Amino acid sequence: MGTMRRGASVTVGGTMGFLVCGAVVAVVLLALPASGQQPSVKAAIVNEFTGGNSGSGTGSASGAMQAAEEINAKGGILGRKIDVSQYDTQSDPPTGVAVMRRAINDKPFVIWGPGFSPNTLANMPLAQQAGVPQITAAEAAVITERGNPNIFRVSFTQVIGMAKLAKWMAEDLKAESVAVIWENDAFGKGGWDSFNTAWQARGKSVVVSIPTEFQQVDFVAELTQVKRSGAKNLFIYLTEDGTSRLMVQLRKMGLQFDNIIGESTLCTEQVINLAKEAVEGVKCHVGLTASAPLPGLEELGKRFEARFKRPLDHNVLKGYLMPYVTKAVVEATGGFDPEKFRSCLHGMYLEVAKEPGLLMDVYYDDKGDIDRQSFLTEVKSGKNVVTKLLPMLRPDHPRKTCK
Repeated sequence: MGTMRRGASVTVGGTMGFLVCGAVVAVVLLALPASGQQPSVKAAIVNEFTGGNSGSGTGSASGAMQAAEEINAKGGILGRKIDVSQYDTQSDPPTGVAVMRRAINDKPFVIWGPGFSPNTLANMPLAQQAGVPQITAAEAAVITERGNPNIFRVSFTQVIGMAKLAKWMAEDLKAESVAVIWENDAFGKGGWDSFNTAWQARGKSVVVSIPTEFQQVDFVAELTQVKRSGAKNLFIYLTEDGTSRLMVQLRKMGLQFDNIIGESTLCTEQVINLAKEAVEGVKCHVGLTASAPLPGLEELGKRFEARFKRPLDHNVLKGYLMPYVTKAVVEATGGFDPEKFRSCLHGMYLEVAKEPGLLMDVYYDDKGDIDRQSFLTEVKSGKNVVTKLLPMLRPDHPRKTCK
């Protein structure tokens, strides 16, 4: 039956976990080798199950579990089923480093997560040193700018996401007078820097730029500053909890803008559920959304909600892609070789026609950043509605064969 780690049990994302040295470690024995079967392959989910980023972390982890269970139900990867363990970073970088060490000690083939940029920056050197490929949902531009050949994303780097957003704001929305409120951490500062660069490249400038703190509660002073600036458009770049609180306060203050704009987090299902009518009419560029017109997405939403008792959202989809990217690369290389995995995935074009679980064609560049389609959305009647499909930045990415 396998071994279980000792400790106090807790419930994490619908699975049973165990408290070890202050960190939640959920061991999910999805695959147990039986007589005549190939041994299972280990994967570790290192993510935020508790703390300030737990909403997105638990969603991503649940999405990865959904995909792993689907893959196992169809025979696994090259005949080997996936044995998944889960580790809680508690949304805290030092804790994230400690649990990454525990995850690596279990000798996984691949690590899925984290999604919180400060955690990823803190623990990715450990995975690199151990030679364990790591797939992250984090978006901070600096993650792949450090030259780590071991890290790969399922989210746009902020450089690509903000380039697409700035183009849309300038060409479609005709935005001129823009204020920006952003979160002052690796995630928020990377987004602000990337947006400002892309915006200035179009000959435009920001009226006022206002940093805030992670888990900040009161935004009245910042919103008052925006009001005094006279900006006609407001761009918000905070994590979900902060976004929800800011939008509720913005509406209570009666502030009006031509456009309230976001990059993914403003239009998530989590923010819509928390802020409700306060986010009606906001507009976003998103890399992934449960409302995207993609083949099989509606059925996936039904399967996921039946399994985890929560609706599909973009964080779930980020996690869902991680096992399928792993599967596609392992099958392309013909085995579980970490070095081949890394070298092949750099410069690789993954086709949904060959692996439907990818949802869309995806290209990985030499830094581990992705290019794929994305979506423009608007919150209408409590739903995030896709208004436009944006193509890959480069439709002519090369195809290569890996063996």
